[in-house]
Amino acid sequence: MPWRALSWVSFTALVNAGCSSDPPAPSGSCAALDAFVAMTSDASGSSLGAFGLDGCVTPPQSTVDLGRDPQLAVSRGRYFFIARDTDRIFELDLTTGRAARSFNVNDPDRAGVTNPQDLAVAADGALFVPRFNVPSVAVFEAAGARRANVDLAPYDDEDRNPNASAIQIVDVGGVEKAFVTLGRLDDRANLASSRPSQMLRIDVASAKPEGVIELVGRNPFNTMVAHEGTLWLAMPGTWDHIDEPNAGIERFDPITNTSRLVVTEHDLGGSVTNIALARGCGAAIVADPTQVNATSVVTFDPNSGNVFASASTPLLASDGFDLLAIAWRGDVLLVGDKRSSPHGFPVHAFDRTGTCDLHQRPDAIFLPEPPIAVRTH
Repeated sequence: MPWRALSWVSFTALVNAGCSSDPPAPSGSCAALDAFVAMTSDASGSSLGAFGLDGCVTPPQSTVDLGRDPQLAVSRGRYFFIARDTDRIFELDLTTGRAARSFNVNDPDRAGVTNPQDLAVAADGALFVPRFNVPSVAVFEAAGARRANVDLAPYDDEDRNPNASAIQIVDVGGVEKAFVTLGRLDDRANLASSRPSQMLRIDVASAKPEGVIELVGRNPFNTMVAHEGTLWLAMPGTWDHIDEPNAGIERFDPITNTSRLVVTEHDLGGSVTNIALARGCGAAIVADPTQVNATSVVTFDPNSGNVFASASTPLLASDGFDLLAIAWRGDVLLVGDKRSSPHGFPVHAFDRTGTCDLHQRPDAIFLPEPPIAVRTH
């Protein structure tokens, strides 16, 4: 089973005494930064870097403790590094690719980490942060002070934690609403997906929940992708099966509050861990438990659900759980790879021609540590 996270505004002030302002490290000589990358290794923990499509890579940041369980988030043009195992979130400087400021999302009266999973920024700069280990979404003012905790207890399951993870804020009829995935996993049984997952809608202005919509798929994993007015989710279901009818890639319409599986994991050939969307072309990473979580990059039509490349004929494949990061930068698909090479750890680049014809560049972009997440800008 792939790991589940322990389970993504400029601030004029930082949150309470737990916050710190960390000076950015010197930037590299890249003429342009096209992507941020979160990296992690057993030896050094996590690090933050950035790179350009020309292959230029900034030196990894090592001036601050970034934990060992990283994620990246982007919202309203702002970029964040989430250290899930330390309850710290860092805002990134777009010019240097470095962590500029940080704040703490832990609850002061609670022992242990809350495990932040994602982040969304409202129009007024407020930050909405779902936490996987506690039944609440923390809300912070733009200046850093805690505004509220959105109580998720009414939506809990039998273990009293609905496992909030991904979040997106969208306008619904001119009113801001936050949509949060609730996995409703069994914390007492290795996070088994035995109950229907849900989408929670929160009114942003009042920070009040407005109800839940049952999702078609189960076990929403990683971040939620906003694409052409809809929200897209990776739904792996139970990790040790790849033929479940309620697992695959799900499309949620925040206007109608309806949802459907666009493509099933059976058609893709694996449990979906990550997705990336471009007009007319969807890409995803899928894992196959029958081969010790061998990972593959697959492609599909986001409109019809037709599969262009499945795990049996993948765009790229690995015998282990090595392909973790995927993102589009214009018409270039980027895929992070944990397998080492003499030049470092590769980010593979594929150029798109036509609707979803992808051709791998002969030269990868090499990083000093294994890439876990990539976000482009």
